[in-house]
Amino acid sequence: MSRICACLLVVCLSLLLGGCASVMRAPCESPRISNRWAPAAYVVKLPLEAGPPAQEAPGRRELETLMDARVIAMAHAVGSTHLTLLDESPGHECDIGNVYDAVTTNGQGFLWRSLFHSAVFIWGDVYGGEEDSLFLKLYMRVYWNGSDGAARVVYPGGRGQSDLVFTSRFPDSTISFPRRRLDAATLKRMREQLTHLQARLLPDVNAPPAALTRQFVIAAADDKWLKLSSLDGREAWVPQANVAELSTALLPELEFAQGVVAYLNFKVTRSAEAARGSLAALDAFKRAPVPEGARGSQLELPLAIADVIASALGRAREKEQEVFDSYRNAQGGAPALGTGKTLSDELRDVRNPSYVTPAIGFANAQALVPADSDILTLSALGQIPYCCTSGDAEERSRRIKRITQALEGARAIDAANIATVQNLLNWYLLLLRLDADLLPHPPAELARRVASLQRIVEPR
Repeated sequence: MSRICACLLVVCLSLLLGGCASVMRAPCESPRISNRWAPAAYVVKLPLEAGPPAQEAPGRRELETLMDARVIAMAHAVGSTHLTLLDESPGHECDIGNVYDAVTTNGQGFLWRSLFHSAVFIWGDVYGGEEDSLFLKLYMRVYWNGSDGAARVVYPGGRGQSDLVFTSRFPDSTISFPRRRLDAATLKRMREQLTHLQARLLPDVNAPPAALTRQFVIAAADDKWLKLSSLDGREAWVPQANVAELSTALLPELEFAQGVVAYLNFKVTRSAEAARGSLAALDAFKRAPVPEGARGSQLELPLAIADVIASALGRAREKEQEVFDSYRNAQGGAPALGTGKTLSDELRDVRNPSYVTPAIGFANAQALVPADSDILTLSALGQIPYCCTSGDAEERSRRIKRITQALEGARAIDAANIATVQNLLNWYLLLLRLDADLLPHPPAELARRVASLQRIVEPR
């Protein structure tokens, strides 16, 4: 009994510490995470994979250092995040497949090593180029845990009609970013600006160096320094000057990663600050210059995911506003809910360049990746709640046509997925409740398709 009470006490203390950004270093052959500070999201960063001649090329080590510093700053900026930095192990290949499987399936060590929320994996390759240049190619994959990556829309039925349920998930495929060429002058400038990027005993570049422990939390921060505190009470200060500017210029893919991590944080905490941070990071990624020689198709998936996230946050804002309006009307014009800013307050500012209306964002995502069934379904689900009542007849007809194309496309691409069949069936059933003038197919054709899909969903 005393052992159970002790475990419960540890869990309660960890929940009280929620909101901290924690960092752990671990060898590549035994990757793991920690729940000591009750994170809302996890980030696992692998060491850059480099072969000759890039292995000893000037700037390669500094590039690794810059990435480590940037993801540590990301964990602090988002909050409630656990970051694992994997270290190279001599004679051991740091393979993403092994790391991914080890982290997502590890249930050892009561609570501490199990994933309770979603995780973002970041890794990359470094190639040697001509004239002392380097090519950097980054990858990212999200493990959507439980409902974090799921979308569910319920369209209410009318009198005597049942509700129609639509479901989907974010894509979990690997995102392969275009490779970036870093010429010798860029690498030299990076090395010069990162000369002082070393942990110190005090927030002073001239203070003695400090060795980072295996596990620590980010206790405080300002524009120039991050204060790190280890479990045994030791402190270290890491300079932040030039990190944000350099990483935005050289590693804009990490802005996308931060936008996704902040969205995962929002899914758990419903924090307006997390929503705002997600939009700002995604906007920075969208505004980054495209690498020379990159194909547009290499950016379509991350840009589509960025649009879906921005639209989902916009939809969350609209739903919150509906709750607020309902409450205000019931209370006869009562003041705003709570004492702080609501999500609506945070996202309403039209000066926010990354905020788009849900309708525009979902339509953009649908156009960017017309061959990804998950994105097509997500874009359709985002438009269904207001598909048939908002706007004039012409606008509703266009929206209905877009949703139909998206769900029919998802069904054609992923025909074996019963969820895509069920979504399309429910959509056709919804269409049969509408005026014939709005329909993309004649009622008789819709009825025929309904019967065909029902035989798949409900085989005799």
